[in-house]
Amino acid sequence: LRPPPRRFAVSMDALLPGGAAGVAVPATAGPTAARGDPGAPATSPIGPEPVGEPGGGPPGDLTDLDEPPSLARIPPALEVRSLYPDQARRDRLEGDVLLELLVDEGGRVAAARVIAPAGHGFDPVAVLLARRLGFRPGRRSGRAVSVRIPFTWKFRLDD
Repeated sequence: LRPPPRRFAVSMDALLPGGAAGVAVPATAGPTAARGDPGAPATSPIGPEPVGEPGGGPPGDLTDLDEPPSLARIPPALEVRSLYPDQARRDRLEGDVLLELLVDEGGRVAAARVIAPAGHGFDPVAVLLARRLGFRPGRRSGRAVSVRIPFTWKFRLDD
């Protein structure tokens, strides 16, 4: 038997108001890149034991959804600017933090963890800001489901 063909996720673009204050965009064209192994099955778990779907099942993967989560709410630009790490601002540093988000069936970020750190104080701020995102939940067979998604928070200086 041949495995079923793989489906790939639709890209979600999200710009924070104010332009350079910060930009949040997905990091990959598909879910396996966040796992660090492009050859890994799309359903292979990463990180600690995830929160399950209603009914006890594990979270879905972007490849098994009819509709991926879409960004519905972002933190205000002023908040993003105020949380920019002070030392990084003084040193004129910018950074990209790759995260894995668990978006629950209500569209809330139930968990966020750093996959590729940027250091310089960016990582905990990226997790904090990611927890404040809101999504329209992913859907499978017309039902909202929890799903893991890769997400990059790009920290950019205001000029």
